[in-house]
Amino acid sequence: MRRICGSYVLWYNKKYDRVGYLFQDWFKSEPVEDDVYFFTVLR
Repeated sequence: MRRICGSYVLWYNKKYDRVGYLFQDWFKSEPVEDDVYFFTVLR
């Protein structure tokens, strides 16, 4: 499975002229400091 995913990433990066991991910078974390934002995050 690792080899298949690695090959796919190499192909995708070459096709779209990218470098690095395929899923880098898609997710981020922020502190949840109040209840209103907490319920927004849960939705």
